[in-house]
Amino acid sequence: GAGGGEVVDVNDPAANVDFVRLLGQFMQRSKTKGKYFLCKFDQMIIQGMYLQDLPLSLRDRFTFCIAPVKLKDRMSMKFLYYYAKCHSE
Repeated sequence: GAGGGEVVDVNDPAANVDFVRLLGQFMQRSKTKGKYFLCKFDQMIIQGMYLQDLPLSLRDRFTFCIAPVKLKDRMSMKFLYYYAKCHSE
């Protein structure tokens, strides 16, 4: 997986990257102060976990994880999954 300094093709759906772990590492290493902050990372992680079984490239997975979806709306989450699944096929 990514994190050990290896290069990953972000367009390759077969790349073995744990997206949720990668986001977590990014959050831990990001230092912000004052007016600056990382927003919506919790939502991105939840959406990443929801889509983790789909064969998406890192680029596509990131794109779907920043989609403006209400996590508590089951129908919205189902449509997100369905759209991502159709895109991955």
